[in-house]
Amino acid sequence: MPNRSIRFTVVSDPPEDEQDLECEDIGIAHVDLADMFQEGRDIIEQNIDVFDARADGGGIGKLKVTVEALRALRSVYEQYRDDLEA
Repeated sequence: MPNRSIRFTVVSDPPEDEQDLECEDIGIAHVDLADMFQEGRDIIEQNIDVFDARADGGGIGKLKVTVEALRALRSVYEQYRDDLEA
């Protein structure tokens, strides 16, 4: 599975008085779709680790996410099962 994860990026908005500045990436989190498929369940309001996007990549917090993709993953698997098992 080449694209096996969903990436979440946590960004900071510029202050109200400095709206001409760009948003800045603060953290990154991932949900592994292959794990979801193998475990046979969607992710419902689960806390996932957020890692620093700017420095050493250490953990900086948690992000509560819901990812309902199991039905779509199963559908794709059924459609391409023969190719995947070859």
